[in-house]
Amino acid sequence: MRLSGHRWLALVIGVSIVGLGLIGGIQSTWAKGAPTKSRFEELETAMQKAGIRPKQPREIPFAVKATRAAASELPGGRRVLQIDYIGETDWITVTTYRGDVNWVSGQYEIVDVDLGNGIKAQYMDNGEVQQLLWKDGDLTYHMAVGGTKREIADLIRIARSFAH
Repeated sequence: MRLSGHRWLALVIGVSIVGLGLIGGIQSTWAKGAPTKSRFEELETAMQKAGIRPKQPREIPFAVKATRAAASELPGGRRVLQIDYIGETDWITVTTYRGDVNWVSGQYEIVDVDLGNGIKAQYMDNGEVQQLLWKDGDLTYHMAVGGTKREIADLIRIARSFAH
């Protein structure tokens, strides 16, 4: 079975969520062929490598103990920036892509939500991780929240706090 670009990216999003529990120094993204490995580094360095300068959350509902970032490239040359905000038992990972990203899920319900200012998002809870996906300008943001189970309104509040 051959997957289109959007479906492949949706699959990569799903696969990356599975690997978020690892707190090591290397992130792997599986796609066609061999895995692409990205070393976590300083945020500014990762943003320069990715060529992406995203908005970041200003409201995080836990004390952040560490922040780490990684730039990587998907097949076809699409660059990705991942930023992890890690607390004692909770974490938020924000992955930013240029262009459109769409979820494909036959297993989990996807709920449309409104972030305000004309921005629509999609919410999904797979039982382990709560996720929000939205587009702002030419960037698509994928936010995954783990640890403490949150209400949809909590994820919306975090997403609304994103600023430069």
